[in-house]
Amino acid sequence: MYLSPSIQLSFMTAISPFWSVPLTPPPPGSSLKAYGHYEMLAPTFFVLLTVLPLLASLLFFEFVRDYNVHRHTARRVLAVSALLRRKSPHFKSIPGLQWVRDFCYGELLFIAFLVIGNVVLFVYGWINQRRVLPRPGDPYDFNTVLELSGVVFGYSSVFNMAFLFLPCTRHCAWMEFFNISYANGVKYHRWLGIWAIIGAILHAIPFYWLWYRQGVLAKQTLPCFDCQLDYWHIGYPKWFNVFGEISLFFVLVILFTSHPWVRRHLFETFYYMHHMYIPAVIFAVLHFNVIVWWVLPTLVLYLSSRAISRWNSLFSVQVLEFIRLPEGLVKIVLARSEGGFDIGQFVYLNVPAISKLQ
Repeated sequence: MYLSPSIQLSFMTAISPFWSVPLTPPPPGSSLKAYGHYEMLAPTFFVLLTVLPLLASLLFFEFVRDYNVHRHTARRVLAVSALLRRKSPHFKSIPGLQWVRDFCYGELLFIAFLVIGNVVLFVYGWINQRRVLPRPGDPYDFNTVLELSGVVFGYSSVFNMAFLFLPCTRHCAWMEFFNISYANGVKYHRWLGIWAIIGAILHAIPFYWLWYRQGVLAKQTLPCFDCQLDYWHIGYPKWFNVFGEISLFFVLVILFTSHPWVRRHLFETFYYMHHMYIPAVIFAVLHFNVIVWWVLPTLVLYLSSRAISRWNSLFSVQVLEFIRLPEGLVKIVLARSEGGFDIGQFVYLNVPAISKLQ
C-alpha cells in the first residue's frame, strides 16, 4: 500500500498540509523550514493504516475468544476460523500438489498473502522508483536498472522483516486465527527470515555492482570520520551506506548460526547469536529510518510476549515427583500453577543445572 501510486499521490497530498509540507518542491537553496515536517509523512501513514488497524484487530480477536460471553459476536468469526482450520482433500489427487495437503486453508492463505505481497510490492516499488529514476539528464541504462533493483529488493526485505516476529510470538491472536500454532509458526519465522535476508543481499549486490562500474566503490562503502553528517554533505550518504552494511553483517551472522546443525549441536551459540537481531534492526533503522514504522507493530508485540515469558520463568516451580523410568525416560510431576489450560497445550521446562538457556 505504501508504495502504490494512489497512496503516494492521494494520501500524501491529503496529509501534507497538516504537516506544512508544500505540494510542489521548494526552489533550490531553500531552507529546511520550507520543506515543513516532511519526515512525518511516512510515520503518519503507518500509524493510521498499519499500527492502529493491527491493534484494533488484536483487541477484536481477543474480545471474541470468550465464546460464552460474546456468543453472538463470536459466532461468525468462529465459523470463519473453523473453515481456515480445514485441510483440502482435493490436492491429494492433483499431480505435483500433494505437498499442499499438509497445509490447512489458513496456512495456505497466510503463505499466499506473503507471496502475493512480495510480488505486488516489487511491482509497486519499481513503478514508484521509476518516477524519480533515472534522474533528470541521466539516460535509462543498465546502471539505472541496477539502482532500481537495489531499491526494490530493499523494500522486499523490509516487507518480510515486518512479519518476521509474528510467527514466533506466543499466543498470537492472528496466527491462532489461521490455525498456525506457536510450534508450527516457527517454520514460517524461518521462511520469513530467509526471505528477508535474501532480500537484503539482493538489495546490496546491485549497489556494489553499480558503484564498481562507476569507479566509486570504496568511496561509497567506507566510512569517513572527519566529515559533516547533515543531509547536505558527503558524510550523510557515506554513513547511510555504512549503517546498512553493518546491519547486513549482523543478519548474515544470524543466518549462518541458524543452520540446523548449529541449532542442534551448539544451541547456546545459536541462542546468543540470534540476539544480533537487536543491533541489526537498530542499524537498519539508521540506514533507512522508515523501517521503524514497518517493524514496530510486530516487534512491540514480540517483545511484550518475551517480557511476559521471561517474567514467568523467573519463578521456580515445586517438583512433586521425580522418577527414573526404563528406556531412558524420566517422569516429572510439577505442582500446577494458577491459570487456565487447554488440551494440547505444552509448557517449557528449564533445568538450570543442565542448561540455563534450553
